[in-house]
Amino acid sequence: MNADERQKREWAQLHAQRLNCLFEKWQQPLGIDSEPYCDRLLEELLDACDDPLRKSLIETLA
Repeated sequence: MNADERQKREWAQLHAQRLNCLFEKWQQPLGIDSEPYCDRLLEELLDACDDPLRKSLIETLA
């Protein structure tokens, strides 16, 4: 893994953790497992790293 990929993964993991905390607060009463959500979210965030508009939107939400 090169430095750029490592940086993207660190960014995505940071925001996945923050957004997962929000998800758990919203979904906890429904009993939805957050692990599959977090895995999917991490994939989506890695894709968003190359799109400046999506990346900035995610950073403002977290």
